[in-house]
Amino acid sequence: MNPSAPWFATPLLFLGTLLALEVATTVKLARALWIVPALHASGHLVAAAARRMLVLTLFLIGAGLSREALRSVGLRPFLQGLVLWLIVGSLGLGAVELGWLAVG
Repeated sequence: MNPSAPWFATPLLFLGTLLALEVATTVKLARALWIVPALHASGHLVAAAARRMLVLTLFLIGAGLSREALRSVGLRPFLQGLVLWLIVGSLGLGAVELGWLAVG
């Protein structure tokens, strides 16, 4: 500070800075919150997609698969495994729904 400034200039500068920070935070929050209702419906979609990606990631980690491992296998064997998994999963679900297979 300037040595010729009055003794109360520093505390006033400090209080002014705090007030400016509080006003800026309130204004930014008010500007951001109007978006929330518009994103509510798409937020559920994003959350569902994020959950599915998390499950896929945890599966790949548990199976010890990486991007490099999937690339080294190639596309055709990967698609064959995916189709086989879908068939087995669908048959299992069908068996549960028809009562042929008890769960729990």
